[in-house]
Amino acid sequence: MAEAESPADNEMPLTGSAIDLGAFRYARRIAAGKPGLSALPLDAAALAHSRIADLRIAGDDGKQIPYLVEKADEPLSLDLPPLEKIQAPPSRAFDTRNGTDTRSYYRLRLPYSDLPAARLILTTSARVFQRHFSVLIERNPMNDRQEPWTESVAEATWSHAHPETAAPALTLRIPSLKTAEAMMVVEEGDNSPLSITSAKLLLPAHRLRFFRGSDTSLKLYYGRNDMDAPRYDLAILAPRLVGAAAEEVPLGPETEAASVKAQPLSL
Repeated sequence: MAEAESPADNEMPLTGSAIDLGAFRYARRIAAGKPGLSALPLDAAALAHSRIADLRIAGDDGKQIPYLVEKADEPLSLDLPPLEKIQAPPSRAFDTRNGTDTRSYYRLRLPYSDLPAARLILTTSARVFQRHFSVLIERNPMNDRQEPWTESVAEATWSHAHPETAAPALTLRIPSLKTAEAMMVVEEGDNSPLSITSAKLLLPAHRLRFFRGSDTSLKLYYGRNDMDAPRYDLAILAPRLVGAAAEEVPLGPETEAASVKAQPLSL
């Protein structure tokens, strides 16, 4: 399938209205690129710390660079740290019978809190097994009379019965969480603990498409709860720009923008 042809650069308004750069929590430099249509992939930090609607691209003068949000077909894949085995939580829900606990408990570490809903993918080297998995969030008591408790956010049964073939991966759908740490519980029955060889997270992938001029230093700003999604004239050309050939440019490291001083609005 041939790539769509993008409009000529001189047909595009390269800047929009001015905004107060000091009002955003995060500011990230966008790598230099050639003039013309660019594509900026959003990483996990941008997805966790923005609402998508509050994303803004701007130059040092505070003038916005219009953009389109494009959802990519392939998800953003993040390898997670190895699962860390932990003790059972103090909740009564995990009391043992006859002093024997047939469950395994793991700490599941995510790169950020507030990530969008995602898919947790687990793999194992085992060939014949059946286990029930739960992903739980530990909640602290709200008062002295309440005990710590856990909330289940995902669960599934994983099984495989063909010793001659590798087991397919387990997929657990995880909602957006206000924490970067969860607990995974595996019901082992009377079996030895199931070997979990890897864990990764699949997030929805987004790119921003925008036109840049020559010698333009740009940053991506986000981290505001008081902004609606921008309304750019560029949206009219979405059918022509989505899928068009574009130079992909990366984001620089995420930094807190608290030290960014408010800039005078250039009209």
